[in-house]
This record gives sequence, C-alpha cells and structure tokens, in this order.
Amino acid sequence: MPSANLGGAQLRRANLRGANLWNANLRGADLWLAKLQGADLSSAKLQGADLSSVNLGGADLWNANLRGADLWNAKLQGADLYVSNLQGATLDGATFDQTTTLPDKTLWTPNTDMTRFTDPDHPQFWRSENPWSPAYRAPAADD
Repeated sequence: MPSANLGGAQLRRANLRGANLWNANLRGADLWLAKLQGADLSSAKLQGADLSSVNLGGADLWNANLRGADLWNAKLQGADLYVSNLQGATLDGATFDQTTTLPDKTLWTPNTDMTRFTDPDHPQFWRSENPWSPAYRAPAADD
C-alpha cells in the first residue's frame, strides 16, 4: 500500500527536502522545479511524472519506478537509483556525479551510457534479476 497517494498531484516548485515519500504513488505528478534533496523516494511509483529541473541531490530512489518519467535537467548528484526502473525516462540535461548510484549498483562516471537504462533497444539494455524490482526482467521461456 502506498504511503501517500499523490498520483497526478500539482507539486510544482514544492519544497519537499528530506520528505518521506517511501512507496508513495506519484504517477503522473507534476513536480517541475521541486526541491527533493535528501528525500526518501524508495519504492515510489513515479511513472510518467514530470521531474524536469527537479533537485534530487542525495535522494533515495532505490527500487523506484521512473518508467517514462521526464527527468530533463534534473539534478541527480549523489542520488541512489539502485534497482530503479528508468525505461523510457527522459534524462536529457540531467546531471550526475561520481556518487550517483545507478540501477545496476555501479557509480556514474563521465563515460556512462545512460541509454543502457532508458532505451529497451540498446544492445546492453539493463534489467534487474530481482523479481521485487520494478525493472525486473522476467526469464525467457528457455531460461
């Protein structure tokens, strides 16, 4: 059960620094220019959310579902994206640093190809092996 049901909410420019939004439903929410530094968004449902220009520095996005979310120009320095689902997410202009944990538990580097996490047509598209992850890759019939 979600900790908060904010699906479709208008939260533009909201100051949610350090907020506990664990397991929250934020599907389709408008969070443009919101301040979410240090927020707990672990297991949050953020499919299709507008997170453009949002500051997610140090935010916990572990196991979050960001499928189709707009993270254009988002600040993700120090964010934890471990086992999160970024399929179809827009990351144009998003900023990361060497303390950003990626969905595969590696740390971001300037050479990281983020389309590996967003584009299902990428030859090395990443999917989680853990069935509890929103980025879970169901085994093929012959696996």
